[in-house]
Amino acid sequence: MTLDDATGRQRGSRALPVESPVDTAMVLSAEPFTLLLTERDERGVAAVLAYPDVDGDPVRIPLSADEDLMLRQVGGDDFRARPALRATVSGNTLVVATRKPGGYDADHLSAYSLGDGRRLWRTGVDGVAGLVTTGPGRVAVLGSNGRLWTFDTADGDRIGEDDGVMVTTNRLAGGTQLLRADGTWIVVNGEGTKEPPLYGLR
Repeated sequence: MTLDDATGRQRGSRALPVESPVDTAMVLSAEPFTLLLTERDERGVAAVLAYPDVDGDPVRIPLSADEDLMLRQVGGDDFRARPALRATVSGNTLVVATRKPGGYDADHLSAYSLGDGRRLWRTGVDGVAGLVTTGPGRVAVLGSNGRLWTFDTADGDRIGEDDGVMVTTNRLAGGTQLLRADGTWIVVNGEGTKEPPLYGLR
């Protein structure tokens, strides 16, 4: 269902392309509308669905193909309403942490077109604890090693120092969330490590 944010009136609705109960449904972006969707049945949908055309079929980006998108929930006790911490949408591009099939943790950052589902680029990283859009054509990635990098969403090039900026000397857990507000980096540490649960960095 799509609502007008000014009036709250319904603008349209679409049935999800599923045949079994939905296991995960998580909105990644409102414009264009982008949804992480997995069915309980292993043969069902397990993909990011983008709707660049409200009247057309969704563009599908599989969660597992020649690489795994790090968006599947880990374990049944996860908070189902939490945001997708390892993905962000910048314009018409999905930027997401990925790993080699069968791998343990994120070792790459990949970008996909929400217009046709093509992978646009892929670049190696030392883990992804969190990522966030920081402006037109820019995303920031907080690595598990505590370093922060900025990438150009058009081609995946790193902007600034190649080795990034050190944020913390401690390893960060997968439940970390990175936010950007008024020129301040905000790190939400959701895994109860010795790092503070919330801190800001300029």
